[in-house]
Amino acid sequence: MKILLDECLPIKLRTLLSMHDVYSTEYMGWSGYKDSELLKLSEQNEFDVFLTADQHIREHNAIPHNLTVLIIPTNKINLITQISPQIQETLTTVQKGNYYTLALPSEKNSWCKSRFVSETKEENTITRTYNSAKNSPSGTSS
Repeated sequence: MKILLDECLPIKLRTLLSMHDVYSTEYMGWSGYKDSELLKLSEQNEFDVFLTADQHIREHNAIPHNLTVLIIPTNKINLITQISPQIQETLTTVQKGNYYTLALPSEKNSWCKSRFVSETKEENTITRTYNSAKNSPSGTSS
């Protein structure tokens, strides 16, 4: 999978996604570009996923049909490291032409133990919700 990291994300995220071809906007020479330009360039350069922490990206940008936008809840590498299993799981299920937003537990310490609960879709936006294992319906932990 070919992934473009938005400039709001730390470059160290590449190591967490080492099983994919990951490029940064800086590496591509696209630093400072507007979201709409980045989405267009991502599609033109055959990226599969645009990964960002910009929670407002979908408000003013139409998503290209051959691209997925994955919005994660933070740009802090220590927290991204904790939620990397959820990012990986979501990457395995994405469908092009959609925005995916990870909705995670509010208790940050439980992110690494969170379990997928549900997925909702409204137009082309899919929200994957995770709850902490202690609050899961089955009551089991991972």
